Amino acid sequence: ILTKLILLKSYCRALAQVYIAFDGWTSLNRHFFFSVNAFFPDEDTFRPRKVLLGLPTIPLAHTGENVSAVAMEALQK
Repeated sequence: ILTKLILLKSYCRALAQVYIAFDGWTSLNRHFFFSVNAFFPDEDTFRPRKVLLGLPTIPLAHTGENVSAVAMEALQK
């Protein structure tokens, strides 16, 4: 929990430089996964940091509407 708090503290200070990335793939057993990641520079070392914000599955058809709804839900958590 302490590590998560430290990451969140760095994340909040770097809000102007946060980049969000999405990646979708299908597993060998045909489950579709969708990762939501945040990238930002560490405030002290300026090294890039990556935080996984969510890894939801998308049980419905993989339309833009369904994928965007899952992405928005992951970002709001």
